[in-house]
Amino acid sequence: VQVMPIIPSAMHQLVNPKLTAQTDLSAIVHLHSGAAYLPPALAKRMRGYAKNSPLVYQGGSFRASL
Repeated sequence: VQVMPIIPSAMHQLVNPKLTAQTDLSAIVHLHSGAAYLPPALAKRMRGYAKNSPLVYQGGSFRASL
């Protein structure tokens, strides 16, 4: 996996120390988050685990209709 679209609630689970101790996120080159508010502290923690990746955040909820 090199590109990871991830919602903040899943990101919160991923940065759980029990999971990250067993997971190598160094291959990720792009993190993309949206669909909910991303607290700055959570973004900072995620960047600490995926050091080679920028984190693109596109804001809160997304809705579209035709």
